[in-house]
Amino acid sequence: MRVYIGIDAGWESMRYEVRNAKDHRIKRGGIAATPEALEKLLKTFEKVKDVQVAFESGTQMYWMDNVVKQMGMDSYPFHAAHFFPAGKSKNKTDKKDAERIAHSAVKHDLPERIVIPEEGERQLREKMSEREGYKKELTTLVNRLHALTVSQGLAIKKGRLTESAESWDLVIEQLNEEAQPKAKRLYTVALSLMQVLEMLEDEIREMIERKDWKPAFTRVTSIPGIGFWTAVVLLAWCGPKAARFKSSRQAASYFGLVGKAYQSGKTKRMGHITKAGPPIARRIFTQAAHAFLRSEGGRSSRWGEWYERFTCSRTRRKKIALVGLTRKIVTAAVACLRNETVWDNSYVEAAG
Repeated sequence: MRVYIGIDAGWESMRYEVRNAKDHRIKRGGIAATPEALEKLLKTFEKVKDVQVAFESGTQMYWMDNVVKQMGMDSYPFHAAHFFPAGKSKNKTDKKDAERIAHSAVKHDLPERIVIPEEGERQLREKMSEREGYKKELTTLVNRLHALTVSQGLAIKKGRLTESAESWDLVIEQLNEEAQPKAKRLYTVALSLMQVLEMLEDEIREMIERKDWKPAFTRVTSIPGIGFWTAVVLLAWCGPKAARFKSSRQAASYFGLVGKAYQSGKTKRMGHITKAGPPIARRIFTQAAHAFLRSEGGRSSRWGEWYERFTCSRTRRKKIALVGLTRKIVTAAVACLRNETVWDNSYVEAAG
């Protein structure tokens, strides 16, 4: 006997519906949105050999996935945006959503199952996202200081201001007495952000040094252009073995580095990249492509030669070529993780 449980989770409560393989309702109701309440519900079906629990992705999906798996049941999380029946309905309630999820589970009509990251990957993602937020706040402060110096007729370079407190001191000394108090207030906030960033980055480095992460980190950093932070992002969203991806091309699609396809009748064309997946990853991977072209190994490779040939005739082709190169680097990194090998330039020479 197979049982399907559809859950619509809210912040404080959850609605559920239970159906059997013949799509007959067995049970429905509501529970508190807590691990204890969910475990109590699932225990009523622990004697059933085959139980699938389907629920939409969200902030609560991590503990829900853990509870379902600890009960020995099949966890089926999916993206809510891809669940068209609930999104298009004019009669949308939590009870109806739970019913539709359970019904779709029985009919095997749910969106594709998503992969919930392991605890280590999730922590690394959270720390990298937190770092990204602090970096943006620090950049905002640097821009405000730069605007202040421009109003004083000074020309400064902003690069070092995001990393060095001494650079702030040198700039503040050049300002007049009227502008210095405001600059010092900005400096006080910037200094606290730099201290928090230093603490956070130390924690990330400690995680990467662990035995389950270090070998994978070594593999991806063997690729020209991939530095410390690019490698960390790769591991955070791919895992140390990239097991969530069936192929490297699937990884490129996950990170939004493939073009949109449009086909209607005889018309068929490719559009801009989908930009799916985490923006932080796509931005850092693009920086890795720039670094690849600056490195000796990257410039002399077939990929480097391809980039030069593609961009030599038209300047506007550089953005297209850079995206293509970014996709090549990401697929190579995922291949290294999946095959547990380091970078070998002969792969590029063979691929052309």
